[in-house]
Amino acid sequence: MGRTRAADSTTSSLSAVAAIEGSVRVSGKIPSLPPLKTSDSVAKICGMEVPDRSLAVGQGGGLADAVVFLAETEVAALEGPASGRSTAVIDQRKCEYWPPVLAVRAGTEIEFRNSDPLLHNVHGKADGALFNFAMPVQGLTARKQLPRSPEIVRLTCDVHPWMHAVVRTFNHPYFALTDARGHFRLSAVPAGRRKLGFWHQRFPEKTIELEALPSRANQADLEWPANELQGRKTRRGDAKL
Repeated sequence: MGRTRAADSTTSSLSAVAAIEGSVRVSGKIPSLPPLKTSDSVAKICGMEVPDRSLAVGQGGGLADAVVFLAETEVAALEGPASGRSTAVIDQRKCEYWPPVLAVRAGTEIEFRNSDPLLHNVHGKADGALFNFAMPVQGLTARKQLPRSPEIVRLTCDVHPWMHAVVRTFNHPYFALTDARGHFRLSAVPAGRRKLGFWHQRFPEKTIELEALPSRANQADLEWPANELQGRKTRRGDAKL
């Protein structure tokens, strides 16, 4: 993994390690999302519709698939397993990308799999096109390396336009995805004054500041009002609910 130089004003001694955990929730009434229509040609394999997984709100408003991360411009990487880079996997299964949201280090290699007996097409975009290739055979795998700079990579399929996923990448290892209850945990971050970012593909990005004390779990919660819900990005780059 790459490493960034820590600014003296924002990073404490690397020997001081803290944990940050909390929950991400949505308050207010969330509109029910209609399923995404597929096509007659894939109905026998994938059904006539698939769920819209761009927004998953559970009991008590817990928001799944939000990305929580250290949002500082420069942050040093602690030594150890957390700073390693490994291959991530995205599968195309039942005409959906799995997982629908992924958070990884910048420069990570993604292994794409096709578990369907169908022609799929993986089209990755960030600021511009990254890759665009066909996967015509069930069981086929292909590997692509993501850019070495932090990006929001959106994945679509030119053959099946309802398919979409998003990959958020970082130049440090301090990030986590919320689970189905909206819970997250950053188990080992540099202690000190930290800026914590919260990102979800359907809500505006937010940050909070906290003092991450060493050798303890520091609580950090965030709540997005339902009226801040944004449209889902489509293949053409516009938005729709």
